[in-house]
Amino acid sequence: MRSYPLQAVQSAPQIAAADAAALIDHLGEARFAHTVLGIIGAHLAASHCSILLRSPAGDTCALEAASLEGDGARLAGDAYVSAGFYAHDRTFADPSLSVSGGVLTLQTRDEVSSSDHRKLCYDRLGIAQRVSFAARLDDGAIVATNFYRCATSGALDERALEAAQALAQPLLAAVRKHSRLRAPRAEARGAVCTTAPTDWARLSERERDVAQLCVRGFSAKEIARALDIAVTTVNTLKQRAYQKLGIRRQSELVALLSGTRVAPLDA
Repeated sequence: MRSYPLQAVQSAPQIAAADAAALIDHLGEARFAHTVLGIIGAHLAASHCSILLRSPAGDTCALEAASLEGDGARLAGDAYVSAGFYAHDRTFADPSLSVSGGVLTLQTRDEVSSSDHRKLCYDRLGIAQRVSFAARLDDGAIVATNFYRCATSGALDERALEAAQALAQPLLAAVRKHSRLRAPRAEARGAVCTTAPTDWARLSERERDVAQLCVRGFSAKEIARALDIAVTTVNTLKQRAYQKLGIRRQSELVALLSGTRVAPLDA
């Protein structure tokens, strides 16, 4: 695996104004990974992208993913997280993360030591190389944005590597901001799992997403935009979540997430 420490640069970022605006517009939203893949991934001939946020203790890892076609990156990313491959990912252990503004790493499929990791996350999608941009956040967590190149794209050449290094700082800045904006969702999820694990486990992933955004004060229209679903779907998911949690209104949901259960009012 090749590693390149990334220091802050004084020159203007090599990214179009319209692309920078698109990244900013989707900060904190579920579509952010798709935007990153479309803008940054295009320079790297990448077909898949994942954004991984490993906790300061290194015991958990949150995932966002996008593919040009299908849902391959999501499926591979879920396997990566559930199998705990992040605990052995050398990008997270790179010493440059402690002394620089970030690190760029190049890893081929054959450099992945675990055969299960190769099979589930590389071979399934025909991935030959991963290009990673990683940075340590203020709280000690590490965020890595990974771009995956299929075997048909060949290895990253020097010209593409220069482009990656030029794009690194604006990308890292955007991902750092995005991670901070998404943090309340993770905190809310932790609160729920602590106060009502049995009820919360009955919710689907989409129902949990909608419930968490409701608590953060998002309107149905804003939730629909963030999750890329219809407003009617948001309302349906919210009602299903309420039913499974045994509540009837948003105030009860807020109380549940804060750890103080409020008795439902009679109809």
